[in-house]
Amino acid sequence: MTPIRVAWAAATGPRRREVADALLGDLVPTAEISRVCPRCGGDHGAPLLTGTDALASATYVRDGMNRVVGVVVAVMERRGLVGFGIDAQAGESADPSGVLGVGTLRDWVRIEAAAKAEGRGLRADLARVTPSENGWTAAWDGADIVRGRDLDGPTGVLLSAAWRSA
Repeated sequence: MTPIRVAWAAATGPRRREVADALLGDLVPTAEISRVCPRCGGDHGAPLLTGTDALASATYVRDGMNRVVGVVVAVMERRGLVGFGIDAQAGESADPSGVLGVGTLRDWVRIEAAAKAEGRGLRADLARVTPSENGWTAAWDGADIVRGRDLDGPTGVLLSAAWRSA
């Protein structure tokens, strides 16, 4: 299995994207980092790496008051992949199970990572997450299966990564 490299740092407010880019630059020093929103074309959204054969993802960790307190980034070699995403939530974050119809905060972290890897964000029906031998899989009706696994991250933070093959 292709390794996933992860980095994180404390960050708040508008500096969070600068921190994410600095962390990505440390992980892949040869890459140029940009962002293009697939909906509006603005310079925000998922990080895109050029000058390397890696995919990147970033997420912002929120506390129980929904304030950003940290940044987590990850990179994975492309090797036939067309999508990659991560999500992280502080263990004390609000549990979405009653609000969004998912079982646990861990399920939510997996679904959000899978949605990023699928490229659809959370604008579609939530995925079904199923444990597998080496992690988990997620699927939407009529969509390709996204594979994923839980990762070690900052203390007290749930972290998952997901990827989609061509």
